[in-house]
Parts: sequence; C-alpha cells; structure tokens
Amino acid sequence: MKTISWRKLLLFILWLSTLNIVSGCMFMDLKREIQEEKSSYSLIGKVESIARADSNVFVLLYAKRDEGLQLEGFTLPDDTGIFSFIVNHGTYQLVAFEDQNANRRHDPGEPTGAWGKPDDVVVHKGPKTEARKAALTNFVFILDSRSFPVRGVTTSIKNVEFASASLIKLGQLVDWYDPIFDEKHGSTGFWKPMTFLKQHGTGIYFLAPYDRNKIPILFVHGASGTPREWKQLADSLDNRRFQPWVFYYPSGLRLTSVSTILNEMVKQLQIDYGFDRMGVVAHSMGGLVSRSFILKHMVEDGKGTVKVFVSFSTPWRGIATAAKGVEHAPEAIPSWYDVEPKSDFIKQIYADSLKPTIPHYLFFGYLGDCSLFMANSDGTIEILSQLDMRAQDDAVFVRGLNEDHMSILESKRSADYLNMAFESVF
Repeated sequence: MKTISWRKLLLFILWLSTLNIVSGCMFMDLKREIQEEKSSYSLIGKVESIARADSNVFVLLYAKRDEGLQLEGFTLPDDTGIFSFIVNHGTYQLVAFEDQNANRRHDPGEPTGAWGKPDDVVVHKGPKTEARKAALTNFVFILDSRSFPVRGVTTSIKNVEFASASLIKLGQLVDWYDPIFDEKHGSTGFWKPMTFLKQHGTGIYFLAPYDRNKIPILFVHGASGTPREWKQLADSLDNRRFQPWVFYYPSGLRLTSVSTILNEMVKQLQIDYGFDRMGVVAHSMGGLVSRSFILKHMVEDGKGTVKVFVSFSTPWRGIATAAKGVEHAPEAIPSWYDVEPKSDFIKQIYADSLKPTIPHYLFFGYLGDCSLFMANSDGTIEILSQLDMRAQDDAVFVRGLNEDHMSILESKRSADYLNMAFESVF
C-alpha cells in the first residue's frame, strides 16, 4: 500500500469537503442546470430563399396544446439563416415568414414556409442521444409567396427585443477582446452550461471575413476556457495562408454532444463556403472533443477535410479525480462523466485510428507546481494522462515543453512547433 496515494486521496476529500461548504450554492445551481439539461432539447434549422436582404425573417415556434396551437416563442435567424430553440418534451409546429413591410406580422404575399405538419416535430421522452440526433436534423425552410400555412394562430410579433437568441453561431465576426470571450463566461459554461447556452449559444466564430484563398484553422478550448486563450498562438500563424476560427461551447456539457454539434457546424460551413481542407488545434479537454469530432467527420461522414490535428496538454487517459468528483461531489458536472478514465467516451475516441490519414502532433507540458496533490503534472493534468500510449501510438510527433497548463498557450516554442506542423502538411 502506497502512503502517497492515501495522502492524495485524503487531500482530495478534504478539498472536496471544503468546496462543498464554500460552494453549496454553486452545486445547487449546477443541480438545477442538470435537471434543465435533461429535459431540454435543441431544434436547429436554416431559412433559405430570402427574397430581400433588408427584410427581417421571423421563425415562430407553436406548441400543440389541448386547445390548439399556441405561439411558444420566436427568433430571428442569424446572417447565415441559422435559427434554433430550446424546447421541452412536446409537439411543435415551426413556421417562418419574411416581414417585407416591417410591421412585425405576416401579410398576404409575404414569403412564408413551414416545416412539416404539427405531428412531424415531436420531442419524445426517449433517450437523450436519439432525441438530440433527431433535433440536429435539418429543419430547412424554403420561403415562397403563399398564404400563411397555419390557420387561426397569431402571427403578430410585439416585442422583438424578447426574441429567443439563436443557440448556433456560424461565421459571426468577432475580435479577441469581444466581451463574450471574458473569462467569467468560460466558468459559466463549465458550471452552468444551460445558462451559457441561453445567454451566448455555441458556435464557430471568425476573426476576419472568410477568404477562400486561406486555409481555416479551428481552435478548440478546454474546460472553463474561452477562445481568447488562443490569441498568441493564432497570431503566430502566417495570415497570408491561414485564417483562424474558434469554437466556443459550454464545457460542462457531455462531450459526445459537444463533438456532434461541432461536426454538424463544420459540415454546414462546408456547404456555405466550399472549403476542402482545414487544421484543428486543441487545448486540454478540447483535445478529447476534437478527436471525437474528427473521427465522426472522417469515419462516420467520410469527410477528408481535416488535414492535421495539433493538441496541447490534453488528458488523453482522462482525469482520475473526475471519477472521485462524480462519486463524492454533491452534483457532478456532466462532462466529468466523459473525462473519467474508464468512461465510454474515452474508449470511443480510440475506436479508430487517425493514422495514416490525419497526422496528430501531440504536445505536453511538464512544469508542475510541485505540490503533493499535483506532482508529476503540468499543474493541472498529470503527465501520465497527457502521455497515454494510445494517443502517443497514434501521433506522428510527440514533444514535451517546460510549461504549465496555461503558459503552454503563450510559449514561443509552442508557436514554433505549431507552425512547423502546418508547414509539414500544407
């Protein structure tokens, strides 16, 4: 019996007990978030064939009640036509119309469309995976001039400022210092993922207008992170050849759901822009999300878009303390279930190999804080996990850097290695 293991466990339990006392309200909030997440689903779609660029387009969500269809909510699609709603179990009707005269209601002759009949949009109480898969199918509206497809319901939009924000952001232009990337929002995404979704949604943001002559490089942050952490590495790229994109998501959600959504987003961007190659760069837990996404994209969808994968400080074996958190914490953050070393998610990301199709450049940090609890780590992730043999065997290049978990994103050597990886592929 190793004394050090018992001391580590004791420190963890003491830390967890203190956390429970100090952060009781946080865990109560988390419990409410998880309950809402379990009963909530996403309806995501796209409006096409908009006649006039200066028109507002409204997507209306009607819920089927005993007394008939009732307006449940409405939203304005983003610039690409994407819209979304968060709904509970039930039966719904989706209708869209183009408000050409800006009076916030549908008038005869204004283009309109509906997605199926009311019984076609049903959110069942079945398994979350199946419900989410159904919710991610394309609710595509082709608008044309005809009568409003649903009779006897209101089409008047009174308060546009109360429109539901779109959950999905695709190709929106931002800069690194946009308030949405503030550190506090990364924490919200970890502890309150549903609150994050309702406030900010999730998406792939552009730092500059799309340029078909430049190769997209997608950056994926880790737990509690935001895209701003990538600024220095992204700025080190040759902006004559590459264009940085950033994926922003609530890191407290189940990672399978996150990688599925990411895959759907990339496929939609391919439809919109027609690019045929890209690179993926990930940090920490984002590496697990990215590998899962890449396998879905490559194996399940047969896409050869991703040409290179670079990861920094990823817990390839999982995080041992996540299992203790699931067992002992008052409430477990959903993503903890997936980063637990024996989780199905960890097993699934090694079900298929990246080699020889996609070269993986694996970088790990070894500058720990030398404390008993975090010994042999980069201060956050154990070196043993960063160097899981399954990931090493599937990588074309493995290198350690004398950096901690966050400084590795600011290191000049990291930037040099990143550019070396891209030079070898593109």
